[in-house]
Amino acid sequence: KFPPEEATSKLIEIEQSIGSSGAITPVAIFEPINLAMTTVKRCSLHNWDLVEYLGLFIGCHVIIRKAGEIIPEIVECVETSKTKDEYKILKINHNFIPKYYLENNKYDYYVRPKVCPFCDHTLVQNKNQLGEESVSLVCINEDCQAQMVNKLSNFVGNNGMNIPGVGPAFIENLSDLGLVKTYSDIYKLTANDLIINGIMREKHAKEIIKKIEKSKDTYLANLINGFNIPSIGNKVSPLIANSIKSLISDFSYNSLIKDGISDLIATKFITWVNNNKAECEFFANNNIATKIKEIKIQANGPLSNEVCIMTGTFEKLPRKEFKDLVESLGGTVCGSISKKTTLILLGENAGPNKIEAIDNLKSSQNFKIFTNENIQEFF
Repeated sequence: KFPPEEATSKLIEIEQSIGSSGAITPVAIFEPINLAMTTVKRCSLHNWDLVEYLGLFIGCHVIIRKAGEIIPEIVECVETSKTKDEYKILKINHNFIPKYYLENNKYDYYVRPKVCPFCDHTLVQNKNQLGEESVSLVCINEDCQAQMVNKLSNFVGNNGMNIPGVGPAFIENLSDLGLVKTYSDIYKLTANDLIINGIMREKHAKEIIKKIEKSKDTYLANLINGFNIPSIGNKVSPLIANSIKSLISDFSYNSLIKDGISDLIATKFITWVNNNKAECEFFANNNIATKIKEIKIQANGPLSNEVCIMTGTFEKLPRKEFKDLVESLGGTVCGSISKKTTLILLGENAGPNKIEAIDNLKSSQNFKIFTNENIQEFF
């Protein structure tokens, strides 16, 4: 396999983007370059530890490649000679990441922000499910408009209420005009709201409202997933929906635990519902997303204690089939390799980062690996 193509460009600036979780992510903007047959001019820097370790500053020269020949990434700052590969090694073997700007004052280096660039609220270090601080900085201001725009965009997306024609740009426009501030506001919109505010003409406005109305006939799991509750995604949402049946039913922490929901997830869900009672009552009382999707999962199935991942390709096992099979047998499917992973399907053309992660885990824990040679043993 040939090494990925690399190119050098000049850094113009580092933008700050915000996600639905409130995480502030640095995004590098650089002079356009041709790389792997495409024009590239921006890429994520993932976190501020990496920015400070590389010693990036306006006008510095950066070496860029495409990870897996798809996703552009900065791998080195020419002026400081610091590389992303060195950073990854330090991250694995040390508890801290050196900050280049503390040792040098030659340039005006980028440093992590202290306040949200969109609402000026003080940023805090994010914490993982164990309560340990992670590398990401988050804005915890629930009234941050930029953060809410992202949440609303996810809410109307494919994994949420799935409303065609209502995308991020449309949501941002509605937010700027003060027409939507909460999830329920989307279902309070009228065609007249869209027309008199100059958003669109009558025919298009009526079509959008019809699509919003049609989306009401969806699953409760989609609604719960669309709420962007931390740690509650499209895998656990159906389990919660099957347990509670309705957002205003008489459910409790104990009832969720009894139905197989973890204590952490149950706590987060109950807390969110208690803090958003008006939203929950609106959707339940207006019969929006009340359908329950039956899921057949073996609570004590043969994979009930397994955290599984499939990377690469298998000729006779599509990814969706793998996911459905694992979940039907009580297992959990994860998106990345971590210390919790216990079962790995390693197929052809697996990404180099996944293979490296597997190698790093081999010395610290036991897990099962299935390849094309022994895939039958998995079944």
